[in-house]
Amino acid sequence: MVKNMNIEKYAQEVNAMMDNAVKNFNREEKIMENNRAEAMTDNANNMEATGTMVSKTEAQVANRETAMITVETENMDVVSQMIDDDERAISSESVNKIQDMLRKVDQSALLRMGHVRNVLNDALYARIYEDHKGFRYVDFCQRYNNNSLSPQMRISQDDLMTTAMYEYGTRSIDEAGTGVKRKISNFKAKVHKEYFGKFRGSFGDMLPVEDILYGIAIALHMLPVYSDDDRTLKRTEFYYQVVEMAKNRPSQTVGKFNSYYALTEEEIGHIAQDLKKDRISFLRELKDYGLLYLTDSSKGYQTNVRCKYDDGTSRTEWRYCILKMDHLAGVEEEKEEGGDLNSF
Repeated sequence: MVKNMNIEKYAQEVNAMMDNAVKNFNREEKIMENNRAEAMTDNANNMEATGTMVSKTEAQVANRETAMITVETENMDVVSQMIDDDERAISSESVNKIQDMLRKVDQSALLRMGHVRNVLNDALYARIYEDHKGFRYVDFCQRYNNNSLSPQMRISQDDLMTTAMYEYGTRSIDEAGTGVKRKISNFKAKVHKEYFGKFRGSFGDMLPVEDILYGIAIALHMLPVYSDDDRTLKRTEFYYQVVEMAKNRPSQTVGKFNSYYALTEEEIGHIAQDLKKDRISFLRELKDYGLLYLTDSSKGYQTNVRCKYDDGTSRTEWRYCILKMDHLAGVEEEKEEGGDLNSF
């Protein structure tokens, strides 16, 4: 009998505990529900203040335009905030200033670029990049209002010119076929994604992508051309090596040639020997690099030209004619200032 009474008492205690648990649960659930309601209200107020609600009243728009938005960064590194001020080597503010200055002084993005002026507040820099196959691209970057530079971006000259032809030129986009329209649309979407994906400026630095493309297209023919192709470097070095040897050959001091160095068979042989090349491979290299003056009537690597002499006489002779780039480029006046381009 006693045993049954103990069991009954135990059951009553368990039931009382369960009733209390249910009451506590209901009370906590009500508190959480109230918190959720308050949070939703706060969120709605925040959305209203920032103008992100779908329907915007004039008051909401005014709040968005006049809001003094700030961003605190001191909470970015919790551990650093626990260190005593007098034990820190450098403040976070100083770190930010140094990093900002490093970005400003890094002008590597401007390598061989031209400054596109009188459009988009003079913020654009651009150049043409030509790959080893001769295909051209336009590299460009933007200088922000704080004088820092955006990352470099690259667009295809093909896509740019196609877009310019129909959107900035005389041809109407309505005349374009489906393929061309899709090409232009995909190109503009790609540029838009890259520009805003790499954007590092402030809100006021943003430029319309359409305006960027228009500015570059208008300035395209004036942009400097850059190529990292080994052939360009080798060609230039080879040319100046040859010119240095050709300009003082006997035939050049006797005869007067403005557009080319007209060398004899013997002189070509001497130059090839000095360069440690055989004569035929040397001549092939000159032709391959486009450094020889050749016509339809040329024989092999020689061209029949008129040679003029100091005594006033002249006659035609077969010569190996290496072009004078300074004369063809119209910069012979440099010679008068002591700067013969062919001796560089």
